[in-house]
Amino acid sequence: MHLGLDALRANVRRSRREERAYREGHCGETPGNPLYELLAEEQRERVRTVISRLKPVQGQVLLMGSSGFSCKEIAEMLGVRSDSLYVLISRARAQFAKEYVKLYGREER
Repeated sequence: MHLGLDALRANVRRSRREERAYREGHCGETPGNPLYELLAEEQRERVRTVISRLKPVQGQVLLMGSSGFSCKEIAEMLGVRSDSLYVLISRARAQFAKEYVKLYGREER
């Protein structure tokens, strides 16, 4: 039950961050530019898709980390030791990258 509530809270915080980034014109792009909006939404959808394909705990670790939780807070919520959490984070990031490349190829910059 706590993990479900944590995931909901993470989604709310993510939405707030996305809205704030939109208002501030994150990355030097011009909000309101239709191409920028389309690309930003496409990227958000890709990230959501990849996270949904991960093991639940991996997705939660990545979402909580990007939502500003400290490692100590994440470890407490998941009921793992801090040193175990670092391994879990590392594996989650690697799996995310692997799934992203598998679905969408390498991102060009």
